[in-house]
Amino acid sequence: MKYSTKLIIALVLIYIFWGSTYYAIKVGTENVLPFIFCAIRFFIGGIILFLVTLPFYGLPQWKAFIGSFVLGISMVGIGTNTVSYSIQYLPTGIVATLVAMLPFWISVMDYLFFSHKKPSTLSALGMLLGFIGIVILVNPFSDLEISSLGIFPILVVFAGSICWSIGTLKSPSITQCMGWQSTAVQLLGASFISLVFSLALETNGISSLNNMTSTTYLAIAYLVVFGSYVGYSAFLWLIKNASPLLSTTYAYVNPLVAIIIGAIIGGEYLEPRVLIACMIILSGVILLIIGRRKFSLT
Repeated sequence: MKYSTKLIIALVLIYIFWGSTYYAIKVGTENVLPFIFCAIRFFIGGIILFLVTLPFYGLPQWKAFIGSFVLGISMVGIGTNTVSYSIQYLPTGIVATLVAMLPFWISVMDYLFFSHKKPSTLSALGMLLGFIGIVILVNPFSDLEISSLGIFPILVVFAGSICWSIGTLKSPSITQCMGWQSTAVQLLGASFISLVFSLALETNGISSLNNMTSTTYLAIAYLVVFGSYVGYSAFLWLIKNASPLLSTTYAYVNPLVAIIIGAIIGGEYLEPRVLIACMIILSGVILLIIGRRKFSLT
């Protein structure tokens, strides 16, 4: 298979499968509470992958196991749990757009706590556009309400993105398991923190598992196979074989896919103001990603 063909396939897999995971989460949490749903999803995905990797890598060293486990808590665990919670209150396309602002939080956290490198002119403009888009999305002046969508779920998504950003920036300095075994242990860490959230915050979390239907099982299977395995495999291949700019295009394509799927399959309606806000935010993300490759402001 030619390189260009593989590149196109990898991009399509990431765009479609990662973009569709938001609706799959919404479907999966219709009858089961979100935190316990994540716990089950991540445990199944993590334990299967861990068993598969054992013949190739053996048992990991304790330090490497802890490193991957903690990263799984910070990134996949907290990040995805906040998404699963917010999807209960916001349209899937909105949540996907808010998650797409991850490069913004990585830049902010990197500047404040890590490299202290100032953003480039394009990145600064992208941040400004993102802020304007959020103001339009939240619409604080509508009928004297704080937000027509609800400010708390939006803040929850941002909190998850901040945790994911810190984990991303700390990742290079943390000892981790090898290859796919690191992904497996990260999923197990995510399952652990999901269970903790469920026990602490969901009164009927465990008992809601009795409400699982065939649709719930299908959602879990879809998220494990296509969200975690296929989509993540395609992304790993892409970051090794394509430019960083091309690899990060999923950040502003996935929300568009989520909006389309939510509208066609889920019957979600986004008023014109919300669509405009999404487009402004995504434009800001594009500038931010491009700007990270440019010279910084002096």
